[in-house]
Amino acid sequence: MLAKVKTKKFLKQLVFLIDILLALSLSIINLNSTISNNLYMVFFGFVPLAIINTYFIGWKYIERTYFEIFKWKRIGMNFLVFASTQISLIYSLIEIIYYLNRGDYLELHLIEIPIFVIIFVKIGDLINDYIKSKIGNDLKKIQSLQSKNAFLLRNEEYIKVNVNQISAGDIIKVPIGYNVPMDGILISKQALVDSQLINGENHGLEISYKDNVFAGMRNMGEEFSIEATGLVKDNLINKMVKKINQIQTEKKGIQTIVDRVLLWFTPVVLVLSILGFFISYFFFENGSFLLSLKVSITVLVSACPCAIGLATPLAILIGASRAAKKGVIFNKPESFSKLHTISTVVFDKTGTLTKGEIEVKDYIGDEKYLPIIGSFQLNIKHPIASGIVNYLNKKNIDCNIKLRQIDKDFLTFTYLDDHYQIIKYSNFKSAGSAPEINFRQTTNTSSLLFKNKNLVAQIFFEDKLREGVDDKIQELMVQGFKVVMITGDNIGVAKKVASSLKIKHVYANMTPDKKLLLIKEMQMNGEKVLFAGDGLNDALAIKQADLSIAVITKSTYLDLDADIALLDSKISLIVDTINEVKNTKKIIYSNLFWAFTYNLIIIPLALFGVLSPHIGMLAMFLSSILVLLNSLYFKMKK
Repeated sequence: MLAKVKTKKFLKQLVFLIDILLALSLSIINLNSTISNNLYMVFFGFVPLAIINTYFIGWKYIERTYFEIFKWKRIGMNFLVFASTQISLIYSLIEIIYYLNRGDYLELHLIEIPIFVIIFVKIGDLINDYIKSKIGNDLKKIQSLQSKNAFLLRNEEYIKVNVNQISAGDIIKVPIGYNVPMDGILISKQALVDSQLINGENHGLEISYKDNVFAGMRNMGEEFSIEATGLVKDNLINKMVKKINQIQTEKKGIQTIVDRVLLWFTPVVLVLSILGFFISYFFFENGSFLLSLKVSITVLVSACPCAIGLATPLAILIGASRAAKKGVIFNKPESFSKLHTISTVVFDKTGTLTKGEIEVKDYIGDEKYLPIIGSFQLNIKHPIASGIVNYLNKKNIDCNIKLRQIDKDFLTFTYLDDHYQIIKYSNFKSAGSAPEINFRQTTNTSSLLFKNKNLVAQIFFEDKLREGVDDKIQELMVQGFKVVMITGDNIGVAKKVASSLKIKHVYANMTPDKKLLLIKEMQMNGEKVLFAGDGLNDALAIKQADLSIAVITKSTYLDLDADIALLDSKISLIVDTINEVKNTKKIIYSNLFWAFTYNLIIIPLALFGVLSPHIGMLAMFLSSILVLLNSLYFKMKK
């Protein structure tokens, strides 16, 4: 089947190539002899070629015109192709019939128009298709990471099945050297995977118990097992490809404005074409029907297909594809138009500015509480919870205690007949009436365990800054952005991190509600806010911000609700994302500038008879090609 499709495509391209060579040959011959002296060229050259181009090679433009008028109830750019080729061909055929009836001097003025209009438009379409096919190849490379089969646990043994048979909750084995077939949660103690999907590099990434794993990661260590979290269609790989394909069809931001222009563009061109006919007929010194028709057709061919329609969607698609290869998913096309309004960049500290790989540095209290703490943390998705579980795994402490009345929001639970609560260091008020340990002040992150309202344990954590984060923060500041850091951590930790990064605006002890109120307050003061966070307690802030960047890491997973999602929390990727959007907008604006400038210059020249139909055709072709080549340059640019 695939071979037949390739053969059909090759034959179509071969026919079109022959068509171009014939058209060029006839035009070259025509330069050295008049059409009137060579009737064979007319009847066996230009006329058949014009009919073939108009009704066979150019059939899809007739088809599109039908859909535009009768299905979509509007007049689009395809109508300009249709009108210019039909009028030119019909007028030429009338000239031939007139000659055959009366034997007068035969001179065909417009017979080349339908031939070359279709050729030029078709070449533009082929270049456009080529660029999109290159983007399609990039997406196929991403999808190639998706395995077709998986080893599924059934009746206490693993069997090989198609990934489409897997559902949420199924247990899957990943042998050494195999790709992870489904998004899921690691249920083995640890794993070492190829993190190509996350950061584009083949460096080993260590995954711990209950961390997220994504389809496409390759097992570089020992065999491990995962629990699937959804169906194959829910895999991050498939969501990435789906988002990129959707982004070119969604009409928002700049594209909405362009579409409004295009809605009126074709009717205006038609009116100008008719106006040009009457101006030349009644006001030109040598006004005639033929001259007026030439002016009218020149206006039509000069504007079709309008480069304005190509300027935005292709650039956005290329920008989204380039970003995807770096692990950046643009969920919403308006992200491209929003960025230029951003004045303030707000970072959540943990997992964004810091590595988010929390390590337990010290513990005060009876070790009998460690299994209790660990069992509760297994229910929580947070870097601190992962840090505690990793710490206990290294100490070979079993965390399988059954707890009751678990409240993940208030961090409370019951074990035996005792009530426990975990609170942050910043919320500490009293150690209770009968504490088992003395409270220790610290500038590090710390959590406290209370048993029946008495302090019984204190855990101290450390989270290191990401490499190169200070340089990237300074780069944002140099670009003119106000940089703000917010954190749920205590003020001591917050100031320590902010000082090392030279961030002046710092907010500590921030709950999700406080983050939301802070962003609202900034917006009320006229600031346009970009919020970047790892999705933990950031959902309200992400929704409120003018532009949001959500980080997907091995220990957190945020569904693609933010404007932009990152598959790695490197701060450099956030800055690169901002630069990528800026570059995309530059291409869009340069395309639009050329497209509008071209039409503002060429159409008036065509209207007043300065251009011939042939020059108008060539100008239209060069205009569209320039937009396409500019977009292709952006695609190939490193």
